Amino acid sequence: MMPMFRLSQGQLNLLETCPRQFQRTYLEQRRVPPTPNQQEGLRWGEQFHQILQQQALDLPLSELLSADEVLAQTVKKLMALAPELFCSGEQTTRLAEHSRACPLDQGLLTVIYDLLLFGAGRAWIVDWKTYREPQNRRKLAQNWQTRLYQYVLAETSAYVPAQIVMVYCFVKRGSKPTQLHFNYSDALHRQNEQDLKKLIQELSIYRDAYLKQQTPFPHRPHCVMDCDISQRGTVPEKSPNTGLLNFAEIEEISWG
Repeated sequence: MMPMFRLSQGQLNLLETCPRQFQRTYLEQRRVPPTPNQQEGLRWGEQFHQILQQQALDLPLSELLSADEVLAQTVKKLMALAPELFCSGEQTTRLAEHSRACPLDQGLLTVIYDLLLFGAGRAWIVDWKTYREPQNRRKLAQNWQTRLYQYVLAETSAYVPAQIVMVYCFVKRGSKPTQLHFNYSDALHRQNEQDLKKLIQELSIYRDAYLKQQTPFPHRPHCVMDCDISQRGTVPEKSPNTGLLNFAEIEEISWG
């Protein structure tokens, strides 16, 4: 029997966009190295997540913040924008960098939450985004990070879908912090489960053919003309129809 697939939101996004890219990136480990600008963005993300993790654990921040004025000002502005995300109370449980997994058919769905806030009759999934804000909320609503994180929490907690809210906080270096909120519902939960099962079934078929007959994973019909992976052997700079720009950003979104 084949082992279960461990699937993160980044893998689901790439599988849905182009299975051939999924094969190259995850099975063959052909990854495009980040550019210097992307490396700088990743360093900023690491710094910011470390600060917010320590804050959630009630650890001192002064030493870390004193070394970077831009970071200190960004954290201050974020706390002013969304003070409810930083308040501790007897009726609120806070979990930072919290991992969960949920089996579904042949898949093991895995998530790492930047911050979970559990209150009376309401749960908030908080995700810190340290790159530019997406062009529109529709694309982010369709992104598998939004969909998977809400699905897994509904499946692994006592909260029903209508009690779950996902909050993205965008904190690009030097920019004013902003937020986007996404509510959940029973209808969205059913649709997410249906689409997850479809992707897991497709991946099982593609993997079996790849391992047994050396058959490459296919392209999606919508990506054949735009996807240049067969010509260059690399992941395109822009993945069509997903709002994901490149592999470095797919990895960055995995912070949550």
